[in-house]
Amino acid sequence: MWSGIELLCLPLLALGGAGFVSAVANLAPTAVARMYELWEADEFDAARDLHYRLHPLVDLLFVETNPVPAKWVLAQQGRISSPYVRPPLTTPTEAGLTKIRALLAEGGDLTAQIGADK
Repeated sequence: MWSGIELLCLPLLALGGAGFVSAVANLAPTAVARMYELWEADEFDAARDLHYRLHPLVDLLFVETNPVPAKWVLAQQGRISSPYVRPPLTTPTEAGLTKIRALLAEGGDLTAQIGADK
């Protein structure tokens, strides 16, 4: 069994699941991979702690319709060239940006470039 629901990725592993497909891995690929590695190494407490540390980024993804927030963050970080989304989606609203920035302040340390956030 595989999970595609962000907040159930680690719980599914605890129930014997094989893995997960993670949208938050677009923002924090190394942290998500590390969470899985920790779980596989039987370092359950460390995996759980990282799972909870990722929650602000999970919440960020769904401030507005996904992938709008993720593309905005990735563009701001220079990891993609544009936050453009196809209609009917639009760039984040001002209210959305306020929430995105607040959540990024909570979990943004996990979005460091690949290899730097272990």
